[in-house]
This record gives sequence, structure tokens and C-alpha cells, in this order.
Amino acid sequence: MITVHGGPAAGSAAGEQITLRTRSELGALMDRALRQGGDLQVRVPPEAEAGLARDAERFAAFLNFFQRAIGELSAAMEACNARISEAPEAHVRFNLSEFARMNAGGKTIRGALAKLGYALFAGDGTEDSNGLALAFELFQTAILIHDDFIDRATLRRNKPTIPCGYLARWEGAGRPLDGDEARHTANSLALCAGDAGFFLAHQLLAESYRENPRFPALLQYYNAMALKTVQGEIIDVAMPFEEKYGISRETDRYRAVIEIYRLKTAWYTVVGPLCAGALLAGCGDGNLHALEAFCENLGIAFQIKDDIMGLFGEAATLGKAVGSDATEFKQTLFYSYMCQDEERYRQLLRYYGKPLRVPDLLALRELLQSSGALAYVEGEMERYYAESRRLLDEIDFLPQEKKDLLYGLVLFLRYRNK
Repeated sequence: MITVHGGPAAGSAAGEQITLRTRSELGALMDRALRQGGDLQVRVPPEAEAGLARDAERFAAFLNFFQRAIGELSAAMEACNARISEAPEAHVRFNLSEFARMNAGGKTIRGALAKLGYALFAGDGTEDSNGLALAFELFQTAILIHDDFIDRATLRRNKPTIPCGYLARWEGAGRPLDGDEARHTANSLALCAGDAGFFLAHQLLAESYRENPRFPALLQYYNAMALKTVQGEIIDVAMPFEEKYGISRETDRYRAVIEIYRLKTAWYTVVGPLCAGALLAGCGDGNLHALEAFCENLGIAFQIKDDIMGLFGEAATLGKAVGSDATEFKQTLFYSYMCQDEERYRQLLRYYGKPLRVPDLLALRELLQSSGALAYVEGEMERYYAESRRLLDEIDFLPQEKKDLLYGLVLFLRYRNK
């Protein structure tokens, strides 16, 4: 039996037993563990998929670490959000309280990975990495606030975005409003909240580590991650517009899409948090580069998985709108594949760059399946996951129990449902 510890919620019987027969069931196990309170006892029968018992042990090791990490960060995050919301001036106080509202309720993956990177080189205790973990969560919220403005999003983490929060507040005052001016002002104030988040993250790093001799290197690494993220965002915003209106065409669209994934997602989701945590714990340059290569491939696979869920998932599960990538003419591997054939591309343009009603989304899904695009994109995702595992196999500077946590991370990201 393999024990998976439950989350903080109550209501699950301790010692509940679950039987796993395929790796595809790991996602449901993850959801139950994160949602329920009691421990789960996992059984892998002899007739299960080859190697599943070993993978289940690794998956459980990471999931248990993840549960501890988010538990340790929970109180610190609440205190951080409460402090953020304290401001003497009413307008500033509301704005920062809106940031704190969006900062709550995230998956805390980046914070947990910062603690994991630290744990790889610093033993079992990870409390000293809490400041770094919270800084990455603040950065994540700040970049999402800006991203939501860019994407005209109204929902994030199953909550109204900050512009929607402002509009609801003003409409509740019962005064006549100029709609365009109200939306512009609400968007502007959301950008202010995002800007504040970036500097709050820097302030937290300085408060936590200014006496640490590794602080200069840590800050330099954190800033490099932030700059890569912005570079990826620039490409991600410019390419769809220029592609849609024929201003410029990429000669190697696949390479351009992967570069967006590498810069915008891989670095701030996986490479930055995990490797910054390792650097804080004393990881040397050579070992850090090996970890970066592993994390980059894992982060690219993470984004491809996001693209698949963004078109084939459910809004209630994801906490954001489904089909928005198509509406926004996003340059993804789906788009790259469909562009390779003139007739496929013509059919794609019936839906791409347009608002999608439910029948449109269903028709787009059918097109992507029947054309082979979904199978192709899933194959690319699996290729990057496999490359991350190959690079992890080659790492020889970590004890096996620490490497098992990283193998478990690969499984966690591969089989997540949101």
C-alpha cells in the first residue's frame, strides 16, 4: 500500500482505499487527495500497467511533499495578503485588497516548486524558502492580472477579474456611468494592482534574504526569470495580431511557438521557482544548468497540456474561459499544425479569431480531432515529457529519494486536470 496524505478539507474517511490500474487514473487520485481530508491508501494490483507501482510511489512522494508545502505556505500567504491590504488611503487600500483577492485561491505550484528546489539541496527543512515561494506567488498573480487585461478576460481562478471587481463596485453606487470610460479606468487600475504586485515580490525578497550572502545571485536569477517572462509575453501578444492581419509571417512557426512556451511559461512556472530554490540552498552553476534543462522541457510540456485543456477542458474546472486561445488568435501548436495544409487552415479560420458560442467550440474541437491536430499536439506534449524524464535520468548529483520527487513532479504535471 502507498499512502497519499489528504488536504486540509474535512470529510474524507481516513485510510480510504483506492486501486490504480493505469497512469491516466493519477489525475483523479490527485484531485481527491487535494480536495479531501483523510489519507488515501493506494493499491496497485499485479495486472496494472507496467511500471505503475514505481510511478505511483514517486507520484505519492511528490504529492505528499506538495501537500506539506502548500500547508506551510497557507498561513504565510494569508498573513501576506492581509498585510498587502493595509493602506491608509481608501483608493489604494481597495486596489491592493483586489490584488490580495486575486492572490488567494491559486494552485500554489510555483511556491511549492521553490520549496522543492530548496529541499533538493538543503535537507528536509524548507521554512527558509518561504519568502522566495511567496515572492513567486506574488509575481504569478501580478503577471496574470496584466495577462487578463491583455486577453480581455473576465474570469480567473473562478473569480471575477479586477476590472470586473471595480465595475461592480461603481455600478453598485447607483450613479450613471460612461461605459467606455468606466472600463478604461477599471483596466488602468488593474494594471496598477499588477505593477504593485511586482514590487511587492521584490520587497519580500529583500526583507527575507538581504542578510543572506546568496541574495545578490538570487535576485539576479529572479530578475532574469522575470525578463524572460516578459519577452515571451511580447512575442505572444505581437505574433497573433501580425499573423491575423498578414503584417508578418513566421518562416518557422513551430520554433516561434516553442520559444513562447519556453520564455513565457517554462521559465516562470518551472525553471525559475525550482532553480531559484536550489540556488538559495547552495546549488552550484553546473548542477543548476542540468536542472534548468530538465525544467525547460517540463515547462514546455506543461504549456502544451494547458493548450489542450484550454480547448478541450471545462471552464468550471480550469477557473477561466474555455476556447479563449482560438478567440484571441493565439499562436499555439494547434495553429501551427493547421497552417501546414491550406484546406485545414481555411476550415480553422471559420472559428479562429472569432467569439465562440458553444456550438462553435464543439465544431472546433471536432475539426481539431478529425484533422489529426489533437493527436499531433498530444504527441508533442508526450515528447517533451519524455525528454524531461531522459534529462532527469542523467542527473547524478542528487540522491535517489530526491530524484524520485522530481519524477513525481513530472507525473503530477502530466496527469493534472487543471
